[in-house]
Amino acid sequence: MGDSQALQRGLWRNKSYRYLLGSQLVSNLGDWLDLLALFALLSFKWQITSMEMAYTMICFGLPMVVFGPISGVLADRFERRTLMIISDVLRIPLVLAFIFGTSVWQIYIILLVKGALGALFNPAKNGKLKEIVAPEHMDKAITYSTMIEQSTKIIGPMLSGVLLSGFGIAAAFYVDAASFLLSALLLIRIPIRQVISSPSAHEARKSMIKELKSGFAFMSKVPFILFGTFLFCLVILVLQIADSQITILLRDIPGMSTEFLGITIAASGLGLLGTATLLSRKSIQSVLPIMCTGIIGLGVVFAGAAWLALLQNGFELLIPLAFLLGGASAGLVFIPFNSTVQKRTPVEYSGRVFGTIGSMTTLMSITGPVIGGVLATLYGVVSAFIWSGSLLAIIGILTLILGKSIDRSATTNVTESA
Repeated sequence: MGDSQALQRGLWRNKSYRYLLGSQLVSNLGDWLDLLALFALLSFKWQITSMEMAYTMICFGLPMVVFGPISGVLADRFERRTLMIISDVLRIPLVLAFIFGTSVWQIYIILLVKGALGALFNPAKNGKLKEIVAPEHMDKAITYSTMIEQSTKIIGPMLSGVLLSGFGIAAAFYVDAASFLLSALLLIRIPIRQVISSPSAHEARKSMIKELKSGFAFMSKVPFILFGTFLFCLVILVLQIADSQITILLRDIPGMSTEFLGITIAASGLGLLGTATLLSRKSIQSVLPIMCTGIIGLGVVFAGAAWLALLQNGFELLIPLAFLLGGASAGLVFIPFNSTVQKRTPVEYSGRVFGTIGSMTTLMSITGPVIGGVLATLYGVVSAFIWSGSLLAIIGILTLILGKSIDRSATTNVTESA
C-alpha cells in the first residue's frame, strides 16, 4: 500500500500531467454535450432514419481511418502540444456551425472536417502522455485518464439534459466550443518537447511511408499488440452494429425522450467508471481473460436490452441498468487493452502505433453502423441488437478458449523487440 501511495504522489506532482488531464476533462465534457445535442437534433427533432444515423456514424469515424496513420506520424515528428492546440482551436468554429445547419448533409460535412482535426489530436495526446509520465507511473496515469473520460460520460449527459430542456440545443454547442478554448489554454502550460530535427516538407513526405511501415513492423513483433488489435477491432465492428442504433431503439419506445437517452448513457459511463476504479487498485496480470469477460458481458447486455425494449410493459425502464452493466463490461475490454499497449510501446513509436490502432478501430466503427443500419431497416432495430449481442458473446467465448498463449506473451517484457 505504501509503494502504491508513493507512486500516486509522484504522479500528481507532475504538473504537465495535471494540465493534460485538465485539458482532457473539459474537452471530453464538451464532446458529450456536443454529441448528445447532435443526437437530439437528428433523432428526436429531425427524425432521421436508421440509415441516415448510420451515415452520421460513418462521418464520425471516416476521418480517423483516412488521417489516423498520417497523424500518428506527425505526432512522432513534430511537437505534440502544438498539434493538440491547433486541433482544439480549429474545432471551435466547426462546433458553432452545427447551430446553423439546416440539413443532414451539412451536418455530415461538418462532422468530416471536425473528425479530421480530432484524428490529429488523439495520437498526439497519447504520445504526450508517454512523453511526460515516467514508466513506473504509466498504469496509474492511464487509469486516471480513463476515469476522467468516463466521469465526463456521466456528468456530460446530465448537464446536456439540463441545457437541452432549459436552454435549447444551441446552448450545448456553445458550451462545447468554450471547452475547446479552455482545453487549448490548459495545453499552453505544458512544456514543449525539444525537437531534435525539423525536417523539410519534402523530407517529411519522403519518409512518411517508411515511418508508417516501421510502425506496422513494430506491432507485428509484439504478439499481444497484433492479436489484441485484431480482437479489439472485431469487437468494435460487432459492437457498433447495435451501438450506432441506440437512439433509434430508445426513440421507438413510447414516451422516451432526450433526457432518457442522457440517463442511459450516463449509466453506461458510471459502469465503466466503476470498472476503472477496481482495475486501478492492482496491476493487470492476465489480460485476455479480463477482456473476454467484458466481451461476453457486452453481448449479454445488448441482447437483453433488445428484449427489454421489445416487451414495452415497464421493463424498458430497466434499460439504464442494462447499460450500467454494459459500461462495466466495456471497461474490462478497453482499459486492459489500452494499458498493455501503452506499456509495451516505446515512446518513439507511440504516435504511429496509436494512430494505426485508432485508424483500424475507426474503420470498424464506420463499417459496423452500415451493417446495423441495413439490419435495422430490413428487420428492425431490435434484431440488430440481438445479432450484435449474440456475436459478441460467441467471440468472447472462442477467444477465451483459444487465446491462452497470446495472453502469456502480454505479461512478458517485449519492448526490446522494437
